[in-house]
Amino acid sequence: MKEKKVFILAIPTIIVIIIFIVGMSFMIYNKNYKPLDKNDALFLAKKALSIDNISCEVVTQSDQERIVDYKFKNNTLLVKNNNYIEFTDGNNDNKCTYIDTSEKEMYEYNSGNSIDSFKSLLYSAVEILDNDEYEYEFLKYEKVNGIKSASFKLENDNSCISVWLDRDNGMPIKIVREFDTNEGESTKITTIYRYQIGKVKDDDFKLPDTTGYNVMDME
Repeated sequence: MKEKKVFILAIPTIIVIIIFIVGMSFMIYNKNYKPLDKNDALFLAKKALSIDNISCEVVTQSDQERIVDYKFKNNTLLVKNNNYIEFTDGNNDNKCTYIDTSEKEMYEYNSGNSIDSFKSLLYSAVEILDNDEYEYEFLKYEKVNGIKSASFKLENDNSCISVWLDRDNGMPIKIVREFDTNEGESTKITTIYRYQIGKVKDDDFKLPDTTGYNVMDME
């Protein structure tokens, strides 16, 4: 009689264990194997909208390679590209300071576009997914530059865009655009994002010594 009672008491425990194993298996499948549909990809891409502290090198590869270094924190943006530095304080009427270190020139102007353009660059995957002109196809999960990513492509008659997103924060890791020009030629542009989140410090916005520069006010 006692053994029967123990067996009856063990049944709920076994059921709980089975439910736990099934639940864990389902979670692992959804996280690691289940293909993302377009809404899932859009939800992931929108995670990047909440990033407000990021250092990001954007590498554009086409006929030539172009690298631009961005630092963004507290609605302040610093851009470095070859011989110029651009500093925009979005908290101060979008005041923009442009410094040309090769020509020894500096000028200031009001700009409402620099920070918006940078955000649009980071959120480009959202804009692509919001475009109904493309057919969506999930590709696979893989590591890109050591980062766990989800990849998909969007395609229409004239172009194909392949996107790799960071599975943790929705940041684009790589975007490859292939399209036909008006001249009937095929063009491929690859954009690579090398980023660190939460690493930007106030000292990173320190501008160089511009003593002796030609200072111009463009307002």
